[in-house]
Amino acid sequence: MLADMPTSPRPARAGATGTTPSGGRGDACPGSLRLHRADDGALARIRIPGGVLRPAQAEALLTAARRLGDGELHLTSRGNVQLRGLDEQCGGELAQLLGNAGLLPSATHERVRNIVASPLAGLDELGELGELAGQGGLGGLGGLGGNGSGRGVRRWLRALDELLCASDRAAALSGRFLFALDDGRGDVDALRADVTLLAADTSGPTAADHGGGAGLTAADHGGGAGLTAADHDGGAGLRIGDSDDVLLLARSDDGPRAALLCAETFLDAADLTPEAKVWRIRDLPDTGARLREGTLARLAKAGIPLAGIRQHPRRETATPPPYGIVTPPAPRQTPDPSDPPNSSVPPMPPFPPLPSFPSLLCIPRGPSGPSEAIRPSAPAATSPAALSIGAPLGRLTGPQWERLTSAARKAPDGELRLTPWRGVIVTGVPGDQAGSTLDELAATGLITTADSPWTGVGACIGTPGCAKSAADVRAMAEAVVSWELPSAVGRFTQLPVYWSGCERRCGRPPGDRVDALATPDGSFRVTRVCGDPPPVALGTTVPTDTSAAALAHTVAHARRPR
Repeated sequence: MLADMPTSPRPARAGATGTTPSGGRGDACPGSLRLHRADDGALARIRIPGGVLRPAQAEALLTAARRLGDGELHLTSRGNVQLRGLDEQCGGELAQLLGNAGLLPSATHERVRNIVASPLAGLDELGELGELAGQGGLGGLGGLGGNGSGRGVRRWLRALDELLCASDRAAALSGRFLFALDDGRGDVDALRADVTLLAADTSGPTAADHGGGAGLTAADHGGGAGLTAADHDGGAGLRIGDSDDVLLLARSDDGPRAALLCAETFLDAADLTPEAKVWRIRDLPDTGARLREGTLARLAKAGIPLAGIRQHPRRETATPPPYGIVTPPAPRQTPDPSDPPNSSVPPMPPFPPLPSFPSLLCIPRGPSGPSEAIRPSAPAATSPAALSIGAPLGRLTGPQWERLTSAARKAPDGELRLTPWRGVIVTGVPGDQAGSTLDELAATGLITTADSPWTGVGACIGTPGCAKSAADVRAMAEAVVSWELPSAVGRFTQLPVYWSGCERRCGRPPGDRVDALATPDGSFRVTRVCGDPPPVALGTTVPTDTSAAALAHTVAHARRPR
């Protein structure tokens, strides 16, 4: 599972002294060493690959926030952390704090370590289903979720981060270029990363069976001649940009190397248009349509065999983990190798749809906390559980962060996983303490249930932190949340709403949403948006005044599912 991440910090590569490294491809994305000047002070963005933090690393971030910044930690839509209110001269001290905690392994690559990963990988029944598939118990031909998806995602995460930091070429990537590691449920695949690895069982039919190219076999790409079942270890899918085609890698462990080769191929293509701002694959003149052929050539040269190519459109909207207790997989018996295969178990369908997370227990809450009469049974004391928590507007105060870190310390392998939806998964909580720990976190103002009025509400920093913002959108979001009545359809089924202070809409989520935009004349435009990109408004764009009550009514109406 994700707990396999090494616990000893890796030494930083040369240059991690707080000086600003050369910028990749000319973008202005901030980093740990390249601070961004904002109205409320300097801003640092610390990349957290996969969002995974050990408790000691979480404590180091809080120390940096309190000693050098405003004392709060701000989560981003890529599972990273931003520190705000920094002194512009604190770069050296910040670099030392992060380096000592293992959060700055490479000064030259610190802005390119943009990796999101399925936050529940290995923690719930879906992850366990993937492990069963990898062992052949449910492994159908070409299904997703193979190779022990929880452990596989962590292996990918560790290997890809190390490969990125070791590649001199990768240092030229933009700070906006994004990798995604999906355990087969489709959650981070829907985030439209530049390069996505998907857990998949590629031991079945070749591309010729799935419309990926007549007669294409592993032998055609990368020394796969004579490839047999023994050469497959579960495999992986490689998606390039927004393509519906997925390259099926015969060996799962080749995934991180293939992802890096794809990124390096992108850099070669981007260099052909030096005058353009080509920061991501979709910025290429052909939006990356021809990038696949170059990647295939590199895979062949590197000796990475393919099992085929399959068409698999990604989901339009990313579905975050619901809030509450994540129950661990049920214990299972190790199959006896001498037993005949169970032919009554149907194979997994190719690329199954995203499930509805049945293993998450959302505990309804009353005015003063959860009701004991309706609380689900806690996991067994001997079974570690995980908690899915949300941060209102992605902002965590010092006491909230301390409480989360304390919860992760309840087990030796506990950790925090920051999600791309500005939430936190706390792992390793003893089963018999899961309910009480959830109560403690709720008492600090964190989101612990789906019926919270904060569910699905996001915002940029707004004023006074950003000079480009037309309003204090966070204060307005808070005012609207306080006016909203409980939803009759359930908050988790509503469209998310994102409050933006200007047309740039920094940090907005992909997919369907309600867009609440502050305008220079002091009003807000509320628009129901479908598709990204390009955004298409459904219904009428509604101008409103800044009355919280009127705005709350407009936003609530726009968020209703249709």
